Amino acid sequence: MSEREGQGKEMERAVQRGWLFDVDGVLSHLVEKKNTERELLERILGMLEKGEPVALNTGRSVDFAVEKVFKELEAMTDDKSIFQNLLLVGEKGAIQIFYNDAGNHQEEVDISITVPEYLQNKVRELVEKDFSDIMFFDTSKRTMISVEMVDGGDLDEFKRRQVELNGMLEKLLVENNLDKDYKLDPTRIATDVENKHVGKHLGAKKVLEWLKKLKITPQEFVAFGDSKSDLGMAEEIYRNGLKVQMVFVGGRELIEGREFDFPVNIPESNYEKGALEYLKSIE
Repeated sequence: MSEREGQGKEMERAVQRGWLFDVDGVLSHLVEKKNTERELLERILGMLEKGEPVALNTGRSVDFAVEKVFKELEAMTDDKSIFQNLLLVGEKGAIQIFYNDAGNHQEEVDISITVPEYLQNKVRELVEKDFSDIMFFDTSKRTMISVEMVDGGDLDEFKRRQVELNGMLEKLLVENNLDKDYKLDPTRIATDVENKHVGKHLGAKKVLEWLKKLKITPQEFVAFGDSKSDLGMAEEIYRNGLKVQMVFVGGRELIEGREFDFPVNIPESNYEKGALEYLKSIE
């Protein structure tokens, strides 16, 4: 029996909430690329201590999220058993990291959705030649391509140059007959080239599968995000007939005029401060 299967032998239990967090712009600062609101991590630790499941659902590499969130949480407590309730889904559903019974990280990778290596090489050459002053090719990604803003870069300058980059990437997909299977996903600090089947919805699906194996049933889910693609988390949970609400911390203007099948909370503050504001409001 595998360690993952061993987790599923636990007793069934119901909890009040299940939590899903995007990482960039929710748990880490968009420009500084690190957590700047320690109280957020303290509250996540409190969720885990109560036995409530927490999932990080990010387009980032798992290495980034482990470094910026997992290790921070691990350093804040001596009780490693609570991390059985923590899951990391990276690269938009392609990679999962969870804690096994020994308290070590265990990884699962879906290699079927990997972007072809020759396309990765072409994009890397393009970025290094024309965009290296404001962007870099993220070599830590294993199933997708990410071109990200350099640390400390100017968001407005990145946004302007990103338009040019995206046009060149679209052309590359068409020229290589890859546009039917792969797509671009631009965000505030990156442009991803990814399999059309991945996304925050796939990450949420992996979270639900994980909870089923652990036999944990939240009465309600709360998902946090700062971009329109993050809404896919709540949409996937709703499609499964489960109660969910979204906390959108990316700014009201991004989703103004849209109608949703589930509650969407928009705090006064954005990003990390907005996530913390919401958590304080439900105390």
